[in-house]
Amino acid sequence: MQIKEQELKQKGWNDEEINHAKRVLLKAKTNHKPLPWMKFLEKLGIWLFFVFIIGGAILGAWLIEPFLLILNKTSALISIFIIGLLYGSLASILARDIESIETHHHILISLCIPLSAIVTSIIISKQAANISQIIGLGVEHNPILLGITFTVSSFIPYGIFLLNQRRQSHGAL
Repeated sequence: MQIKEQELKQKGWNDEEINHAKRVLLKAKTNHKPLPWMKFLEKLGIWLFFVFIIGGAILGAWLIEPFLLILNKTSALISIFIIGLLYGSLASILARDIESIETHHHILISLCIPLSAIVTSIIISKQAANISQIIGLGVEHNPILLGITFTVSSFIPYGIFLLNQRRQSHGAL
């Protein structure tokens, strides 16, 4: 649990009360030994989050595959961008709800998103190109550009989340 000083000050708390609350929470954190099953559930939550990150990228690419057969390059990029924004927003909401997520987890997430996005975009784009060639549609997309578009758009909400989290814990940037 984090103390949000600005919110408490707006509610009329003074510095002494805020510092007291911080000390109480710090003492509770340092003296509290979580039960083994609680540690397990925290780790499970984090790993499920990572599975969601990778699975979400794969699912997003798989859902866009039929559209790659009918959309032109610009429309496909716009669609990928929107799906990436939605995916990044959902990932940010989930990350916010996991209190035990630490800096090294954020770094791992920041590596998982682009890797899974680019790899799945290459696979899905090649599959769509093969289907397009078999059917005779002649539609072909740049898989790396699609992967980069998805990655950048999914990092926008996640980046905003990280900036807000940093701003709340450290005051201003």
